[in-house]
Amino acid sequence: MIEKFFDDERHRRSEEKSFFAERAERGGRLDEARAGYREAALLEEKVACSVPGELPHIRALLAISAVSLWLKGRSGDEAARAGLSFLDEPEALTPEGRKVIEALVASTKRAGQ
Repeated sequence: MIEKFFDDERHRRSEEKSFFAERAERGGRLDEARAGYREAALLEEKVACSVPGELPHIRALLAISAVSLWLKGRSGDEAARAGLSFLDEPEALTPEGRKVIEALVASTKRAGQ
């Protein structure tokens, strides 16, 4: 059952977009990189939202990935929105996952993103 979330087409596309965004970033093409990270974040967020609450480890992993990708895309508002949305269902995340997401959301407020 766990594999289906990592084999999800959206997750695979997210990984691909993130890979190319990282290459663009290394090449100094920052606008292209940020756009790629935002596209990847949207896909990863959708996959994370599809994970049922009885699989908190998987949901937390994908949620952290989505919020982190929003941040890499310099979309602090979207990162905070997504993070808070995941935190609205605390029972669907692991305690460690909640802590990481809380820290990511807090970082958007400190950075004023």
